[in-house]
Amino acid sequence: TMDAKGVHFIMIDNESQLMSEEVFKNLENDLEKNKGKTTIVAMHVPPVLSKEPLTVKLGKKLPLNFASPLMKDEAQIKRFTDLMSKYDVSAVLTGHTHKEDYMEKDGVKYINAGATGGLTPGMGIDNEYVDLTVKGKEVEFKRVTLKEGTNNPVKFASNMMGFYGDLNSFN
Repeated sequence: TMDAKGVHFIMIDNESQLMSEEVFKNLENDLEKNKGKTTIVAMHVPPVLSKEPLTVKLGKKLPLNFASPLMKDEAQIKRFTDLMSKYDVSAVLTGHTHKEDYMEKDGVKYINAGATGGLTPGMGIDNEYVDLTVKGKEVEFKRVTLKEGTNNPVKFASNMMGFYGDLNSFN
């Protein structure tokens, strides 16, 4: 956690799509200690999206373990979103899906950045970053395009191969 320019920031590593009991306890203690401050939480995997993806729907009905664009555990999702609402968190910033998304729940803005430089999950998806403006407890955001996505399947396949080639060179 850190404070900058009157805003309290909390960063959570939930790349595993789960949060440990220790992380939840630390999160709640920090939120309680900083109650009333403008707070922004940043984490890798979103707890919620505006629309439930097909893989999530299928994973609930079938005994298949699909890669999930969301946190995996329904109880953890509820616990997390309840904490965000209880402590009047201004915004939760996430990524993971490479697709832009936004929803508001109980006054908390859940902002998912699109692809920020990595491979996009489909054609026509831009690489972007999210520019935030904080005014009191209100967070405004705009998406800024870094590179436009392609709608050309051949170019997209070529970009995919280049991305994975670059990725393999780091392994």
